[in-house]
Amino acid sequence: MSQWARISAAACILMNLPLGIGGSAAAEAAPAAEVYLSVSQSDAPLPESALGEIRSSLSDAQEGVRASAARTLGGLGPRAASAAPALGAALQDRSASVRAAAAEALGKVGDRASISVLRKALKDKSASVRARAAWSLGRLGAPYALV
Repeated sequence: MSQWARISAAACILMNLPLGIGGSAAAEAAPAAEVYLSVSQSDAPLPESALGEIRSSLSDAQEGVRASAARTLGGLGPRAASAAPALGAALQDRSASVRAAAAEALGKVGDRASISVLRKALKDKSASVRARAAWSLGRLGAPYALV
């Protein structure tokens, strides 16, 4: 099963939908934004198995899958707080788009333990990563960390 299909299946689990919705062929073709929106708009409790599947996607070989996983976790907000350490580790990703998505997601999940890794991200070579880290620090109520 491809990583896209696994993320889509995790989204179905999160929304308490039968896995047949969308089917595996549709999951293979589903764009990351569609999966992200469907998961982030649900208020369903998060089964650890589904959250773990999305969290594990942060280390996928494909950059798009890793970035989508970070955005999905951010979209889940505080319900994905247990993923904060994995998002913090994603700040070391080789891709600036993944690092930027992880920096923003850390602010959205609201785990104040992420302040120290976000402070380090303020020195990233990518302006996008630095901007999102600063935004997240402000959202976490830590603007003092910008100084």
